[in-house]
Amino acid sequence: DLWSNTCCSHPLIGESVLDAAHRRLQHEMGFDCPLREIFSFTYTAEVGSGLIEHEFDHVCAGIYNRQPDPNPAEARDWRWMDLSLLRQRIETHPDEYTAWLKLILSSHLDDLTKHQQALDPAAPLDPIDD
Repeated sequence: DLWSNTCCSHPLIGESVLDAAHRRLQHEMGFDCPLREIFSFTYTAEVGSGLIEHEFDHVCAGIYNRQPDPNPAEARDWRWMDLSLLRQRIETHPDEYTAWLKLILSSHLDDLTKHQQALDPAAPLDPIDD
């Protein structure tokens, strides 16, 4: 029940990161769009109930300007949010967001901004889901 990036998953054996991203985007949010990997990072975070995640993550991004059709088994809610508003919301309500999304925005905001401006300066960041 935390807000996060549009979708998350792990590639299947023999599946590329981009193929996995397209598969999960369609499954979780009911759409697909051109994507490209914009960066990767490693993080370690306590995620509650005594669990610790230690992952190597790839961040892919794309532009989609229509309504998604989220899978209710995957996303309880969604909203379009630009980067500046998302940063404000995380600052004022940090417990509502996943550890990795907070890390992405604190450590890789320049990568996200460059990607967004290169594709469409007026477009919002992909939808986040809960």
